[in-house]
Amino acid sequence: MFANELLKNREQQLVFNLTSYFIGIFSYLVLGISVLSGLMGPLVFIASGLIALLLVYFLIRFLERFIPHYLKLKKRAIVFGILSVFVILNTLYFANVIPPIPLSLKEITISQSVVRYSTGEYEITYELVPWWNIKDHLWTTFHPSVGGSVSCFTKVFAPTRIKTDIFHVWEFKNPKTNNWQEH
Repeated sequence: MFANELLKNREQQLVFNLTSYFIGIFSYLVLGISVLSGLMGPLVFIASGLIALLLVYFLIRFLERFIPHYLKLKKRAIVFGILSVFVILNTLYFANVIPPIPLSLKEITISQSVVRYSTGEYEITYELVPWWNIKDHLWTTFHPSVGGSVSCFTKVFAPTRIKTDIFHVWEFKNPKTNNWQEH
């Protein structure tokens, strides 16, 4: 939609489409190489980016057969767009702004206790609410007991065969400084 509405001429659309294609190939390769190899990290991310650059280069070489003059005129804009995206994605990755692979939080539960059994199943103990109390079924209210514990259970989606540890960093808002601090 963006390209159709804002980019009125064909020259801009091809640069945008090739850059978008690079983003798609890069993203797919990061996921695909991670799943196939069972690895993730800087090496996989860099390799995915380089392979994506190579694939887009071959696509541009193929397109030169059909629109050689146009590509010669727009070569600088195409290279700038694709390399800018490559640099931005790598900067965001190495600054830990984007994860190495797509992870998503499927479920989170705050409860009195979480017990993991040897079978891999979990038992979560939480406060029962009456069936008629719709509000508390939608937005759980937690009442900690004095001296009791608070547990958090999360389910995170990750591609299969990925073996890595996931860490949660807990923060609280310090009322004295009004800033968030790690717990």
